Amino acid sequence: EARSRAQAAVQAEQLRLAALDTAAQTAQHQADAAQAALSAAEKQVGDAQAAYDDVQKQLNDANAQIAQQEPVLAAGEAQLTQARSQLQDAQQALASLQPPTWYVLDRSTNPSFASFAANVDKVEAIAAVFPIFFFLVAALVALTTMARMVDEERTQIGTLKALGFTTREILQKYLLYAALAALGGCALGTAVGIHLFPAVIWNAYTMMYTLPRLHFLVLPVYILGAAGLACLCTLGATLNACAAALRENASALLLPKAPKPGRRILLERLPFLWKRMKFTHKVTARNLLRYKKRFLMTVFGIAGCTGLLVTGFGLHDSISNIVSNQFGEIFTYDVSVTADSKQDSASAAALEQLLANEGLISGHIAVHTEQTDNEWNGESFPTQIFVPQSSDQLSRAVNLRERRSRKPLTLSDDGVIITEKLSERAALRVGDTLALRNADGQTAQLRIDAVAENYVENYVFLSPQAYAAGFGTTPDYRTLLIHRADQTEQSHDALSTALLQIDGISGVSFISDIQTSFENMLEKINIIVLVLILSAGSLAFIVLYNLTNINITERTKELATMKVLGFFDQEVCAYVYRETAVLTVIGTASGLVFGIFLHQFVIQSVEVNNFMFGREIQPLSYVLSALLTVVFSVLVNLVMRRHLTQISMVESMKAPE
Repeated sequence: EARSRAQAAVQAEQLRLAALDTAAQTAQHQADAAQAALSAAEKQVGDAQAAYDDVQKQLNDANAQIAQQEPVLAAGEAQLTQARSQLQDAQQALASLQPPTWYVLDRSTNPSFASFAANVDKVEAIAAVFPIFFFLVAALVALTTMARMVDEERTQIGTLKALGFTTREILQKYLLYAALAALGGCALGTAVGIHLFPAVIWNAYTMMYTLPRLHFLVLPVYILGAAGLACLCTLGATLNACAAALRENASALLLPKAPKPGRRILLERLPFLWKRMKFTHKVTARNLLRYKKRFLMTVFGIAGCTGLLVTGFGLHDSISNIVSNQFGEIFTYDVSVTADSKQDSASAAALEQLLANEGLISGHIAVHTEQTDNEWNGESFPTQIFVPQSSDQLSRAVNLRERRSRKPLTLSDDGVIITEKLSERAALRVGDTLALRNADGQTAQLRIDAVAENYVENYVFLSPQAYAAGFGTTPDYRTLLIHRADQTEQSHDALSTALLQIDGISGVSFISDIQTSFENMLEKINIIVLVLILSAGSLAFIVLYNLTNINITERTKELATMKVLGFFDQEVCAYVYRETAVLTVIGTASGLVFGIFLHQFVIQSVEVNNFMFGREIQPLSYVLSALLTVVFSVLVNLVMRRHLTQISMVESMKAPE
């Protein structure tokens, strides 16, 4: 029993020891786990310490940067405060602004578009005038040509009548011939007119404007109208040429046309002159008046062509004189400066300082200008109202004068001076009352004191007293007309830069720039004038050739008789050339006079309301017109010399019977 208890105690102790071992192992495991957890915690502490050190370093760097940016931050705050103050001031200024005025402008207000439109108007006006005179000369050519043809075929006409052909049937032959020639010429002229002349004019303007590609338009109205008029002139000339021949009977037509009887002429009644003339000169004088129809046709033909040449050269003179007259003799200032109505004191002081700079500006005057639209005589006229601050100083910038007498004009206290173009188109004369409307719509009744020479724009010049009395307001002199001290390009650039740097200057216009623009525009019109001169010259050559050919053809038997009598070819040519020379001189002299009136008519027809061309023709233009006519006459004589030398004496002397 004791043993049993001992064994039980031993077993119990063993069990306790086993439990202790188990507990020890568990504790060991727990200690190992705790040690691992401790190691992990120590690592986390190390990592946290490193992260802490990094954050601390970044914090220190940030504090250092903040310390460096504190002056910048203070300056930014000061700028922000200043900007807030400026914003507040701007808001107050914006609130004090008046409601703006809106201007709706179409493309016609664009300077280039308006300039091109004005050029188109001039070309259209020229195209409406010159064809009339070309048609008249062409009708003369057709008349002479058909008259010569009928005279050459007198025997044939007489034969046809003797064979039983009626007058109507014979007339149809010549009308058909004339109609075919006219239609052929119309076809050729249409092709040339549609393509050549528009291309020349269009290409000339492409040098100054950027233009689209030219599209050639076929306008049936113009083509049929021109062709119909040409055919009418040709057929009318044919009827006129055939009428006399067809009224004769067949027997008279089969005989040669009897030469016109000679008559005493005026020179024969002047013995002291007639006795001193050579025989050949006497014959020439009698022949000129013996064939009166040919004399008049030749003189009229040459006069018409010379008149066209004078008109062409005169157009060149009238156009080229615009720039020199307007911007050299009438407007004598160099720069126009316009200031804003609300210019501040600083800008005004800067402008006054610049005006006192004698190195750039030699003088200036202040004026008031307004652009208005007025209606007179049923037409609308864009009008410039021009008021100088002092009437006595106006002559320093604008030379008001009469065109013909060159008499200087002065402004009165109760009247106005208008420009010549305005006077012509509006039918306003000196002493008339002018109803003038200003830019504000007010109308003043003013007396016209004088008409001044002017070529560009329509001006009405008033004194300050006349403006105040008429409109009841004081002019606002915001425009300065300045004379440059130096005309060099450097002075131009320096003055332009100085003016544009001043606040409140709304416009700066140099006369030299305007002059260059007008010169470029008028240069293109001169190309059109050159085309007209060449066309007139070509027509002159044709007329002279045709008339000279008729002269020789009609007098073939006479010239052959002279050869039979022993005249040499040179003497026969001189016999004909002498008559041609006299007719050329008479026709040229008449054409020079006719050209003066034709030039005036054309000038007044091609002008538009805003421009006036010059009225004078330079002496050189008369000389060139006369020389060209003489040159064409000489060329025609040289061409016809071959016909004169080839006249067969035997064939020409044969009688048709």
